[in-house]
Parts: sequence; structure tokens; C-alpha cells
Amino acid sequence: IGFILRKETKEWCLKLKIRDPPKLFIRDSKGETSRTSHQFGNQEAFGRCFTYILTLASNSMDLGLSKLLDQAKSARLTQVSSHSNPTFLDENPIKSSTAQTNMNIPYNKTYPVNINLPSCANKLSFSIKYALICATSAMKFDVSAVNQEMVNFLQNARNENIAVWAILQLAQSKKVQFEDPLEEIKKWMEYDIYDGSSSEDEFDKSKPHFVENINHRVVFNDPLYGNEFPDDFIMISRAFITPTRICVFPPEIEGLNRVTRHYHKFCDRFLRIICSEEDFSKIYKEFKEDTIYESPIARIRYFIKEGIRFCGRHYQYLAHSSSQLRESSCWFYAEPSDTELTYKNSPIPTGDIIRKWMGTFDDINVVAKYAARIGQSFGTTKSTVTVEKFEIIDDIYTKDRRYCFSDGVGRISSSLAMKIAKKLDPKFSNEMPLPSAFQIRFAGAKGMVSLCHNMSSLCDLELRKSQIKFETYHNTMEVMKTSSCMPFFLNRPLIMLLETLKVPRSNVLHFLDIMLEKLKMMAINESVAKTVLLRYGCLGKGAINDSAANAPMNVAWDLLQNGWRFCECDHLRNLMKALQTDMLQSIKKKARVFVQDAVVLFGIMDETGFLNDGEVFVQFKQQDPDTFEFMESKILKGDVLVGRNPSLHPGDLRVLKAVDIPEMHHIIDCVVFPSNGIRPHPSQMSGGDLDGDIFFIIFDEKLIPPYHTRNPPAMDYIAPPPKIKVGPITVEDMKDFFVDYLINDILGMICTYHLVIGDESQLKANCSECLRLVPLASQAVDFAKTGLKAPMPPKECIPKKYPHWFEKRDKGSYTSTSYLADIYDNVLEVIENDAINSNPLDKSRIRHIHLIPGFEKYVEESEINLKAYLYDLNLLMNQFGVFDEASCMCGRAEPGNRLLRGRRNGEANKHMDQQLSFLRKKYRTWFFEEFGQDNNMPVITFRENLEIEKLRKASAWYFVASMHIDKNKQAIG
Repeated sequence: IGFILRKETKEWCLKLKIRDPPKLFIRDSKGETSRTSHQFGNQEAFGRCFTYILTLASNSMDLGLSKLLDQAKSARLTQVSSHSNPTFLDENPIKSSTAQTNMNIPYNKTYPVNINLPSCANKLSFSIKYALICATSAMKFDVSAVNQEMVNFLQNARNENIAVWAILQLAQSKKVQFEDPLEEIKKWMEYDIYDGSSSEDEFDKSKPHFVENINHRVVFNDPLYGNEFPDDFIMISRAFITPTRICVFPPEIEGLNRVTRHYHKFCDRFLRIICSEEDFSKIYKEFKEDTIYESPIARIRYFIKEGIRFCGRHYQYLAHSSSQLRESSCWFYAEPSDTELTYKNSPIPTGDIIRKWMGTFDDINVVAKYAARIGQSFGTTKSTVTVEKFEIIDDIYTKDRRYCFSDGVGRISSSLAMKIAKKLDPKFSNEMPLPSAFQIRFAGAKGMVSLCHNMSSLCDLELRKSQIKFETYHNTMEVMKTSSCMPFFLNRPLIMLLETLKVPRSNVLHFLDIMLEKLKMMAINESVAKTVLLRYGCLGKGAINDSAANAPMNVAWDLLQNGWRFCECDHLRNLMKALQTDMLQSIKKKARVFVQDAVVLFGIMDETGFLNDGEVFVQFKQQDPDTFEFMESKILKGDVLVGRNPSLHPGDLRVLKAVDIPEMHHIIDCVVFPSNGIRPHPSQMSGGDLDGDIFFIIFDEKLIPPYHTRNPPAMDYIAPPPKIKVGPITVEDMKDFFVDYLINDILGMICTYHLVIGDESQLKANCSECLRLVPLASQAVDFAKTGLKAPMPPKECIPKKYPHWFEKRDKGSYTSTSYLADIYDNVLEVIENDAINSNPLDKSRIRHIHLIPGFEKYVEESEINLKAYLYDLNLLMNQFGVFDEASCMCGRAEPGNRLLRGRRNGEANKHMDQQLSFLRKKYRTWFFEEFGQDNNMPVITFRENLEIEKLRKASAWYFVASMHIDKNKQAIG
């Protein structure tokens, strides 16, 4: 911030730069403010400008600067005048202590996020235009810089892929703006390693550092969509619609779904749209659109309805899945123009053709359900085997046929399960135990199939009628997940319910104390570190198709298992410190406390009929606490607490009896519910079913409620009838519902109110206000399927003040005495205790015992690879807003980080894990390729020296990384 004086008018002005475009508000005649996206005659000025001049009111000299800053910090609201011709200033920075704002339209050079490029760029290829759009979207340079000189240079580039790659370096650079982007592009293109010779295998190795190692990624592959990833992944473009601008980003990795797998040839025509605020956080909602100027939602509605045009293509709404709906995201697709009807001798499909290919949905008359069924094909899956024969069997209901025990679960034979397991994991053998359940997408069906040994020999797959959602000819079995045993953590809503059900405070805090003690020691004691990595679910050792099976934290595990110690490997310790920080913050913000005697499992139904009402069968794989090897599976017996997240009603938690049924011993890593009784137990747990729901099973008696409070009546929520559409449902109806959901989804608000109201009440979740909020939450959950929005909570259910642990400093606050308050206070004390960070590292970086004589011959090549790795790592860190290698390598994106670009934090961590796994695989491939693991590379002649050469090369990699640490004080993995 700097102050300026207008020489002619003697007016004081305030010049400031902002990180993101401002939120715009309009004040009506009654003095009420509301959000707007109106630009007041300056087309997208607020979306393009990051520097502003504020003309100060005439009485500004009488007010203090500190008051102005306090107001700006607390309100984050600026009133905009309609002045359209601001005067250019002769800027004389003057120190002043007085100011008050009255904001005019911004002047200064603009950095547009215009979705169009100048007409001179029309002849450029799609890839180059897309890269330029990304760079201008990121505000790296003005769109006016795309002039004839730049166009001529890019057209004459000897390798288009290198040109695209160079532009993307600017788009993803940490630098804010480039004054001369063409010069910067030329600098990057000087790294072009292809020298134009007749053989593409001849490269000039004198070119700068990492360029030698990017040939396969840049020169021979499309840098936008041609990255080499495993078969189940693809590169998809992303764009954000905000209240003032449209931002286009380079393609990012996505898991394949049924649609992108079938139409992978046209992957560049798919576009993920995210509707967000200017900082890419969740869109602001006012629950009204009747302002005098257009609201942000009105602007977003326009683009959802009309589509987006850029790079000569018209991207239009295609569909959305249920999970995308919750993230304010949907799929767009570029319809083919009259001049581009084919691509690589294949006809380019239209959006209507793609939707018709998915299946037949004509018998669905609820718009929300219609959209959800189409979106079913967009769930991330792994394609396995073709299934020609299957049967549709009846569901199992209660006697009054009000509830369905088998809702969402079918059966699969051992032979078919074996084929699927081998397709998911080529290393899977007949001696290994089969997964007991699969979460699937098959034809028009969804849900679970459980392993069954007594199926008819004529059929390998039996689906229940409740699983069939639409008709289609697609007959490939697609798997989302397989059964696995996952660790269990408490959370805020669950802890409130435990307090409501009179579980002693000391019992809950017992698990916090254990976890905090381990977290304190995990970066000091190697044995504790291994326990944390294994017990707390930090390793990719779960289901056989786990996409994080090579999770980056496996690096830390491998180092610990091979005897490395913190005192001799600062990278190892930095990894554990980053994980430690992340876990402490998760306890503070989410009360995420680990419970050892508890598991999280898929739920399936008893197909044998041996279980009685109130019983469950639970068997799971367990590991030896000392050797960490898998032992015999454990079968639970006795009382267990079963539930699912989120749980808001005290009756959502059920104490059931775990029993041993010999006929079910083949079922592992699942919780089996009975197929008889008055009401299915999953239905009692916040309206759950068996189409993929996961349940927690707690068998530690400390957390099981006492007899006089356990199993209160479960909520019997009766959903209102869905909103029926008369006549055929159209794409326009789906668009309208998407925006309607964007405005009226209040599930998060209801859950927050429930937590805050319950914290202050003596009755906790049993208070009348909380009990009134629970059915509203159920209706909000069903909104995505019924089309009926939940009403706003009544006035008495809206909190007036918040507990101190909620950290809502802009609202009224009180000091809470609840269980959640104790957890917050205890972990805050640990975080603020400097002793946890007081153990210095050994300053001696290089351990010569790890250097094998003869390593020197690999040093030069290792330095090249290190620089390539640093380049790739920095791109990844920039993408996810992570600022050190250790945080990146432990796969933990900072919650709320603006660079997560619309992803929920869990999804961001998953994407980061996937990309880091690919990065690790890439450099391991480079390391081993000269030792004969790549047929295109020369093999070392003397096989007997192979192992010693590997050790020498590993020593060189270790040496150059350690030297880099000494020079830059930055850890390198």
C-alpha cells in the first residue's frame, strides 16, 4: 500500500495491489448490500485488474490510517462508485497516517483474463492457443502481448510441442507478471534439445541442464495431453467461472471413467468446469438473485446455459456426477464445428451422441435423478473384464415392505472375482485371498457385489433390482474400490454424539493422549515413526486397486525398514515432521483422533440368513505390532459400536453384537449386516444403505455407550415426494438444476449449526434445536436425488455465538467446556510448545559410508537428473500450493489453499499422491534403464558387476542431492 497526491486537485489517493479480484457489492436505496458481478461499464475490469487507486473522501485527513486498515480487514467490502473516467496520476508517494476509502473504477495497466485472443492468433494451432489462454488466464502477461510478432515466431517454431511447453512454463511460473513474454518464451525455447538432425534420437547434450531428460515428454508427446501415465489416467483441461472472470488452466491428471475411457481419443474436447469465488474457494451464496445488478449466480447461470468459446471451440454443458455437484463442478464438451467433423479418421461425437451412448434414461421423470443417472458414467473406475451373462434377482424386504435389506448389494462368484482381481493387479495369484467385495459400475447398475461360494454354475454375477438404475448395452465390469480394512479416526460430530450418549470424558481424551504422545516422538524415534506410518493409514497398502498403492510416504517407510535413522537422513526426518504437522492440524481443526481398536469397512448383507436382528459379522486382517507383518484375520465377538459418517442424531450410533458365523469365514474386511428384522441396521444409521457406504466398527469398550443411553430410537426420516417433471427431460433442465443446487445446497451450513448449537446446550445433540436440524440435513442430502431443496433453518436454530474452538473470530465467541474444547485446548498446547521442534539435525549432510568407490563417474549425469527432478517437483508444488518438498512428498495439501483450485482437500491429496507416485516411477525408470530394464537403452556389458554399478549410481544420486542441500538448505528426496 502506498499513498499518492493528485497535484492538480490535491486529492489524497491510496494505491494498493490485491492477490485476487475483489468481491463486488452494490448498496440499494435502503442501505442494504448484496453481491454483484456488474462491471459498471468496464468490461471485466475487476477480473483483469490487481492494482487499484482509491480516491479518499474529503474528511480523510481527520481519520486514522489504522482505522481504515481495520475496517478493510474486517469487512472486506468496497463500495464502488460509477465514475468512469479516472484521472491518471502523477504518482508522488507520501507517507501519511490518515485515510478513508471511497473507491473509484481502477485505472492502471490491465492484465486480462479474456477468453479470446487477438485475431492475428487465429492461424495458430489449438495447442498453442490453449497454452496462451492459460498464460493470460494466470495473468502472466497482457493479452495484447499476443501480437503479430509473437504469432510469427510461434508459427515458425521448428517444434510445436516445444513452443507449447515453453508457454506453459510462463503460465505455471511463480513470477507474478512478465513484461516481455515473447523474450521469456524464446529463453525457454532455447532449451529445445532437438537439433533438427535427420534422426530424432540425436540430441545436443551441451544444452542447459534438464532439457536432455524431457525429450519423451516434450519433443515426441503433446505437452498438453500426451503425458505418459498408467492406463487408468488421462489429462483433462480445467476452467473456473468466477463472479468476474473465466480462468483456464493447463490439463491435469484425472482418473478414467466410462465416458473418457471410451472417448479418450477426444480427451482434449472435455473440460472440467468449476464454479468458484475469485480465490477458487466455494462460491458465495446469497440465496437471492433479484438484485438490481446481476448477481454472481446470474453470471454463472449464463455460462452454464450458453457455454464458453475459446481457441475456436464452443464448449457446452455435457453432464455432472453427484460428487461433482457437491463441488460445484460439471463436465463441458466441445461440440464439433462444420469444419472439423473427423479426427484421425474417426467421426467426432456430439454431446447428444455421448449421452445416448451412455444408456437409456427415458423412464426417469425427476430431473435431479435423471442427471445423477447420467453422471453415474463419470465416476472414476478401473476397467476389468467383460461379463456376458448375469442375472437380476429380487431384493429382500421387511415384512411390511417398507425397508430393503439388500438395497445396493448383489453377489459375485469366486471365479469371476479371481478374473477381476488379476486384471486389477497382474501380480495377484491363486494363493492370495480374494477381495470379499467390490464396489462396481456395470452396465446400468451400481453398488456392491459380495463374494459368494454357493452361486449357480450357470451365472457368475447376480445383481439385485435395487442396483439397476438405467438400461445400457455396456458389459465391461468397472471397479471403483475393493474391500479393505481402513484405520478409524474420531471427528467432531461423532465426539459430540459420544458426549450426548454419556461416554466418559476421560475415555475420549485417553485416545487423544495416546496419539499426541506418538506424534511428539514420531520425528525422534524411528520405531514410533514406523508405527505411525502403518497404523494411521499413511501407506498405500490397502486394497489391491488402491490408486495410491505407491504413495509417496512409502519412501519414508522403505528408508526406515532399511535401517536409516533420523540422525543420518534429514530428508527422512523432514518427511516425518511434515506429516506430524499435518496430523496435529487435523486434530485441531477436525478433532481427528486415532482409535486403534476400531476399523472402517464396506457394508454388505448376510446372504446365508444366519445372522439375527441386532447382530453383525466382522472379520478383518490385522498386523503384528512389532514386525508389521499380516497375521491371521481377527473375528470380533461381543458388543461393538457401529455407525457411518456423517452422524448427527444420537440414534445414528448403534451398539450391536458381533458374532462368529463359520459359514462367513470367507468374508474378510467387510461388516456383514443381517437380512432380517424390523428395520435394516444401515438404514438406522443416518439413512444408510449397502450400495457403497462404509461403516466404522469400534470394539474398544471405552467408547461404547453405557447401557442406559445406548441405542436410542433411530430417526425415522420420511422423505417428501421428489419433484416430478411433466414431459421429456432435456439438457436445459439439467443445466437449470445444476445452478439451482449451486444456490440452494445448505448441507454444510446445517451441519455447522448443529455442531455449534449442540456444543452450548447441556443436552448436546439431544436438544430440541439439534433434533429439528437433523431432518433438514437429511433433506439437504437428498436434494441431489429428489430436486427438493431443504428449507432454511428456523431462527432459533441459528447460533448467535460460537465456541472458542471453532475459531470464528468475526462472530461472537464463548469459552466452551465440551469434549471438543478439551481436545482443541490440549492439541493447541502441543502445537505451541517449541519443545516439539527443538531437536536439531546433525549438520553433517553427507555420510561417506554410503558412498561406494567409483561413484564419481555417475556424478555428471546425476546432476542433470537432479535438476530435472527439481523442475518437475517445483511444477507440482506450484500446482498444489505446497512450499516445501517434505509437505509435497507426504501428500498433504494445505486445507483452504487457493491453489487447490476448487478441489476438496481430500481430493487434492489424492491427486497429489497420484502425481508424486508417477514422478517417483519416472525417475526410478530413468535410474534403472541403463541396467537393462528398458529395451531401448544399452545394457551394461558385465552382468556380474551389475549390482555394484547400481550401488555406485545410487551413491552418486545421494551425493549430488546432499551437495544441493548444503548449497540451498533445501531437502531433496
